[in-house]
Amino acid sequence: MMNHEQYRRAVLVNPLGTNPELEAHRAHCEHCRAFSDRVLTFEHRLVRALKVTTPNSAKILPFGTRSAARPAKGGRWLALAASVAMAFVVAAGIWLTPRSSLAADVVAHMAGEPAAWESRATLSAGELAPVLKRANITLDPKAPSVSYANSCEFRGQLVPHLVVQSPRGPVSFCFQNGTFRLP
Repeated sequence: MMNHEQYRRAVLVNPLGTNPELEAHRAHCEHCRAFSDRVLTFEHRLVRALKVTTPNSAKILPFGTRSAARPAKGGRWLALAASVAMAFVVAAGIWLTPRSSLAADVVAHMAGEPAAWESRATLSAGELAPVLKRANITLDPKAPSVSYANSCEFRGQLVPHLVVQSPRGPVSFCFQNGTFRLP
């Protein structure tokens, strides 16, 4: 199944392209559907901006030929400056596109796993081992007792999710890309 990053790369390569895998992901993912809408809106604006009509009297020269008349002084610099400004606006628009925060994603994930907070019983080594093995991690023998262990899909990756019992109550840990994260 396609993850968010793969979907977005495919859409950026060809915003108008379709294939069953893209369609299936878009059908069940609200965030990627919104991303597609933003990209398609930009594509349509770009197409409209590039549709330039010229009067019949205009002399259009083939690319690479020079006109007998020289362009107005600074005309090339103005065109270059406009191109740089347009590239900056496009890059800023992509960079400033709102994304969901890690904190919001963690809270949403935790809300979908109420069992993680319910149990206070310590898991046995046999119950904990499959999750740790899948993630290729080990726990310090002095670590607090683990009451919940599961491999969860989070931001398009399968990550281990552990809940340990602390003196102040349960604490949730996630490991993503080999990095420990405390929600």
